[in-house]
Amino acid sequence: MFSEFIASRISALNQLSDYHHNIDAIGDILVGTLEVGGKVITCGNGGSEANHLTTELMGRFLQSRPSIPSVCLSANCDVLTCLGNDYGFENIFSRQLRGIGAANDIFIAFTTSGNSENVRLALEEAKEMGLWSVAVLGKDGGKCRGLANQEIILPSQETAIIQEMSLGLIHYWCGMIDKDVAK
Repeated sequence: MFSEFIASRISALNQLSDYHHNIDAIGDILVGTLEVGGKVITCGNGGSEANHLTTELMGRFLQSRPSIPSVCLSANCDVLTCLGNDYGFENIFSRQLRGIGAANDIFIAFTTSGNSENVRLALEEAKEMGLWSVAVLGKDGGKCRGLANQEIILPSQETAIIQEMSLGLIHYWCGMIDKDVAK
């Protein structure tokens, strides 16, 4: 049973290696964003890894370093319920992004289905604002496919595997940022 669990993850990771150029490019863009004073803005629903990324950046990953400016649009329940009530759940991320996004920022959206309407609208808002955007998408990319400047489509139909691969990407990018900060 456990060997099947591991085999399914190895298979997905082997397929993910096809994106290694995009994954490295996104890490370089993250580093570049921080070097010019931009911040990292993330969003995602439920078990997405959006908040995990901002936590690693604000705190520390592998080493102590200065706190990195980042915010997760999924994290503030007061804002989420206010915006959901007043503007509709589909607008909870795009409305926040409009309020805090600025030139030089990077927006990273996570959706395991690729079809989250609130994530789709936030990606469209990022494009309208001229923000560099990254979409980390599951399954076939869904309705969010093609909306970001860079995207990674995680090669699985299983939500848990998509989330695990998202976490791996986050840790890889945080490692790149840590190496840059240590220079």
